[in-house]
Amino acid sequence: MDDKARNILAPILEESSTSITAPEKLLDKVYITVLSHTIHTDYTSEKREEVCSALKHILGSVTVLSSQLSAYALAKLLHITKQEVDQTLEDLRDILDIPEDQTRLLHLHHPSFRNFLLSKDRCIDSKFWVDEKQAHRILAESCIRLMSTSLKQDICGLGTQDVHATDIKSSQIEQCLPFEVQYACLYWVQHLQKSDIQLYDNDQVHRFLQTHLLHWLEALSWMQNISEGVLAIFSLESIPLVSITSDFPRLHSFICDIKRFALYYRSTIKRVPIQIYSVALVSAPANSIVRNQFEDRIPKYIQRRPGVQKNWSTLLQTLEGHSHRVLTVAFSPDGKQLASASHDRTVRLWDAATGAALQTLEGHSNSVYTVAFS
Repeated sequence: MDDKARNILAPILEESSTSITAPEKLLDKVYITVLSHTIHTDYTSEKREEVCSALKHILGSVTVLSSQLSAYALAKLLHITKQEVDQTLEDLRDILDIPEDQTRLLHLHHPSFRNFLLSKDRCIDSKFWVDEKQAHRILAESCIRLMSTSLKQDICGLGTQDVHATDIKSSQIEQCLPFEVQYACLYWVQHLQKSDIQLYDNDQVHRFLQTHLLHWLEALSWMQNISEGVLAIFSLESIPLVSITSDFPRLHSFICDIKRFALYYRSTIKRVPIQIYSVALVSAPANSIVRNQFEDRIPKYIQRRPGVQKNWSTLLQTLEGHSHRVLTVAFSPDGKQLASASHDRTVRLWDAATGAALQTLEGHSNSVYTVAFS
């Protein structure tokens, strides 16, 4: 604790040594005192309001982030300058670890500050209290805005359809997809869910998906997080939709079709992300909303297109990995995992929702005929 912090907290520390105070109440006093000292006494009312607004915006975002970011990445995500972040957080080093290196992550010294800032009962000064749902809504909108301006077809500039995701170095991925963009791709749906927002036709989410769905799935594939993308689509489907013009919102139909598309072609675009614009689109059913929405993204060199079925079949996805015939399968008691046993002398574990391969159990001396969860 530096001299400035000692002077600020001295009255509280002195009081705590002479009276019996609940630890939580003492913490609340410390936090309120530290926050109050960010509002300098010589500020005008307009400046005071400006500082409080910036504090709630930036500190609120830090508090509800799903994964830590550096000050630089946070500024990019929130569409503000790094200087604004630095100035806002400068007097908060007693509760925040703010590294001098702009690439290192910001984090709270203690998780109790998050509970304090998001609780109206504990953070009794409304100038500092952060509405958790609103903070998530701001981050969701920031993520969508950042992805809309950053994502594009062939984000790595490869110019070819046959590069595997594992062939690209992580340093190249980070150059094409900076940390703040990767954060947005991974967590925008999570922030939407936690904001308790309702979706409707032609809203920000609908417009984003109509333009950038394939870009988003491509990016997740380069990041090797396509399974997380599939789960995000499941979560998106669970968010309530409000119908304004019809009984059956077009966004609902679109999300359902996105789920079928992502599940069916997950393994293809996981291996070769750029093939989402060729193999996946060309072979999708004729009536697929995703296919029809993005048909103009199919490479021009594909002149003759294969005949395809009209609608999605009952087959959701194919789990690929065994080198020989599968002899038996079993679901875990909670239905979240699937085990398959094969003539190839292995047992494979799969995520039942996304189809992602979780583990391969090797060592059997012969074909495996039975598998079960205990």
